[in-house]
Amino acid sequence: MRILKTFIAVYLCFLIYLLRGEQGSPFYSAIAAILCMQPYVSNSFKVAMNRTLGTFIGGAMGLVLLIFERQFIPVNMPALQYLIVSLSVIPLIYFTVSIKKPTASYITCVVFLSITVTHGADVNPLIFTIDRIMDTLIGIFVSLGVNAFRLPRRKNQKTLFVTNLDGSLLNSQGEISSYSRIKLNTMTKQGALITIATTRSVETLLPLLDGVEMNVPIIIMNGAAQYDLKKRTYLACKKMKANTARQIIDVFEKRDLNCFTHTIINDVLHVYYTRLINPVEEKIYHSKKRLPEQSYVCGVVPNDQSVLSIMAVDLLDTIR
Repeated sequence: MRILKTFIAVYLCFLIYLLRGEQGSPFYSAIAAILCMQPYVSNSFKVAMNRTLGTFIGGAMGLVLLIFERQFIPVNMPALQYLIVSLSVIPLIYFTVSIKKPTASYITCVVFLSITVTHGADVNPLIFTIDRIMDTLIGIFVSLGVNAFRLPRRKNQKTLFVTNLDGSLLNSQGEISSYSRIKLNTMTKQGALITIATTRSVETLLPLLDGVEMNVPIIIMNGAAQYDLKKRTYLACKKMKANTARQIIDVFEKRDLNCFTHTIINDVLHVYYTRLINPVEEKIYHSKKRLPEQSYVCGVVPNDQSVLSIMAVDLLDTIR
């Protein structure tokens, strides 16, 4: 869709050029439209504002340099002119970074170079600068308009859509693809109710969902708890009955086996274990022990703590 929108934005820039009586240069409008096209409307608006600021900065600097060149630099010394133009790029980039607008650096330099390099010797510097600024602004706002345009359609905002991670949302590399990430965020921003139900716990889930926005809580640990991604907090928890949890733990203790017992204390997942008895348990422990979302504790679960879930990792014959 982004490719199609880019095509439409570029074509509109050319049409506007024709409607303006072929004034200006559609090349700079098309370049600006391509640079400003973003996956999300909110990003497009932010980028458009940064590009607009960069356009005016580059235009102002270009005008100043044009006037300076015509007053002090001989026409028959192009090498000196290009040296000054090239050196001017340094303060331009530094200035945009210093005002915390690094994303505006590119368009600032593009506008600046379009003014200082392509100008004609007999053209009024002010008029030429205004034309280049106008060309760039046309591309910026055409891109913003195309990206924000939506055909009217009925949206289902009452149905909850639930998806799994492993075997469905994750690709063969065990990641959420960029395409899926963009589509999920777009649907969420349009009001769709989407959540994830997974057997994973928070510490393994958060890295996978980096950059994914959810407007409803996610279901984790095979339904044992709900987690709010925005607030980073546990919500409803389905805790095990105390006697049931105790009976399960006793089974492992009688057979001299280990199990990972999960509880939530002060909104932090605590994982209790007695000892690590196989390489897989050691791998799990060492890969997760320093994660901020959970804490591993070697010892017995306190009697006043409710158990959320119990996990065993061993050979299938042993577990059976």
